[in-house]
Amino acid sequence: PHIRQAGLLIVVQGVVLGMIAVGIVGFITFKLQTRLPYMRMLIITGILIVGVLAVLVGNTVRVMQVVGWMPIHPIEGVNLPYWLGQWFGVYPTWEGVFAQLSAVIFILGSYFFAQYLQARKREQIRHQRAIQA
Repeated sequence: PHIRQAGLLIVVQGVVLGMIAVGIVGFITFKLQTRLPYMRMLIITGILIVGVLAVLVGNTVRVMQVVGWMPIHPIEGVNLPYWLGQWFGVYPTWEGVFAQLSAVIFILGSYFFAQYLQARKREQIRHQRAIQA
């Protein structure tokens, strides 16, 4: 529903509840800061961001198809539930699936390539230290 349909009061209540939730999470985070598994949290956050990217790409492709800016080539024999498109941006078209897979592969490839470069740099530093010693 649009703000005019729901009313201003319900929107303000949602904003206040959201701010309270953020405050509680922030308080807990600062209280537990020495015991938090930061690396695990960063990895989980990265995975969630990749998921959001896939949803945004899928929905963007769908919108571009609906307005006629991209062609629509349905995947024959694949019927997905309506909620899968609404919640996860997954629609049974070749363009959407290709764009989502391309985006995820690009991000994961970038991550693994950066890890490879970092490991190579560490190995070069170890090698230089071994030569100097």
